[in-house]
Amino acid sequence: MTYLARISETWQITMPFDVRKILGLRSGDKIAFAQNENGEIVLCNASAGALAKAQKAFEGAAEMLGVKDELMCRLLLMKCVTAYESAY
Repeated sequence: MTYLARISETWQITMPFDVRKILGLRSGDKIAFAQNENGEIVLCNASAGALAKAQKAFEGAAEMLGVKDELMCRLLLMKCVTAYESAY
């Protein structure tokens, strides 16, 4: 299916509702634009992409670190967030 949006004089567009729904976009989300091998520009929910990358990076970390309950998981998450924030 093809969706259309008009570019305003200030180079803004209104994302069609169906596209927002498909991508799971919410107000304030970031959108990533990437060029595929066919030269087409593809957009995706950058917030979802970042989360997916983080989940993949931490896959198996809880078991490796011996995290066995929700409290330990929350503490691990807090450490990760703190480390991320100090890196950026």
